[in-house]
Amino acid sequence: MAKGARTWILLVVLVVGATGWLISQEAAKPTPAAQANVAQTAPGPSKYPTPTGPPPKAKNWTLIVGPDPCTVQEGGKDVPVAVITRGTHSIKYQANANQYLGIIVHSPATNRTAPAPFKKMTFAGVDQDGSYMWQLWCEKSMCMTGPAVSGSVGGYWPTDQILDGKKCDAGIIIQP
Repeated sequence: MAKGARTWILLVVLVVGATGWLISQEAAKPTPAAQANVAQTAPGPSKYPTPTGPPPKAKNWTLIVGPDPCTVQEGGKDVPVAVITRGTHSIKYQANANQYLGIIVHSPATNRTAPAPFKKMTFAGVDQDGSYMWQLWCEKSMCMTGPAVSGSVGGYWPTDQILDGKKCDAGIIIQP
């Protein structure tokens, strides 16, 4: 694919994402009465299982994604979930070989209307579970979250790493 074509494709994707975000800001948010009572709803199989065992300590992360989107490492060790403290820590995602990288963050299942967890995000639609999806702004092969914003929900946030058009699941834990 020609380099100019990639630029146009990225521009179109960004414009469509920004338009969707603007439209979503005008849409009425569902009232709590309209939502199912989570306690009465039987849990189904989770696409994004919450990690088991003790999570790693909260810190600033530099995560290397690749050669496939399911390989996420720091210092040569696998990182299934990155833990940060709201307002303090951030995550830098870097493709291992300068591939195109994208990061999508899904609202926690317990709060489908949660705001975007980081400032540099755009609304990316609703997933099959009805959770909001937020796309992190990236520069080709690098994405940076910055600290989680005040008011973002703490807990486990499912994420998708997209590397050269292929997707895989992981997650972030935001601590208060």
